[in-house]
Amino acid sequence: MLREQRRRQGKKRDGKFARQLRACFLRCMKWLLGLMLFFAFAMAVLLLPIQGRTLWSRGAVREVARFVAHGLRSGWDAIASLSKDHAQPTHAPPAHSPKRKVQTAATAPRTSREGIVQQPPKETLQPRDQAALQDLIAHSR
Repeated sequence: MLREQRRRQGKKRDGKFARQLRACFLRCMKWLLGLMLFFAFAMAVLLLPIQGRTLWSRGAVREVARFVAHGLRSGWDAIASLSKDHAQPTHAPPAHSPKRKVQTAATAPRTSREGIVQQPPKETLQPRDQAALQDLIAHSR
């Protein structure tokens, strides 16, 4: 009697497992069929001629190749950005950044009442260069 009960329990377990296996198999087959239909549709779009030329032959244009390369590159960048080894941002200023200089009253530029800052002279000539310039101007006239 005990053996019969164990056999019945075993059959129940096998039946439950078989139903789960069958359900999983059907789900996987549905996905496989769906993927096959998707790729068949994609191949039909690429290889069936429309107005005498297939989309595959029309895709031989240089621009399409450039767009595809750009899409693949940006897709790869998106996947690469998912990695966990990103550089951590720092909250301290960089060590090489120049510190702001405080201007004293002696080095501060002079301003007029209207707020116009006096500009330094554009060029300073030494007396020797000044004499050479004057000589050059005299000879050119």
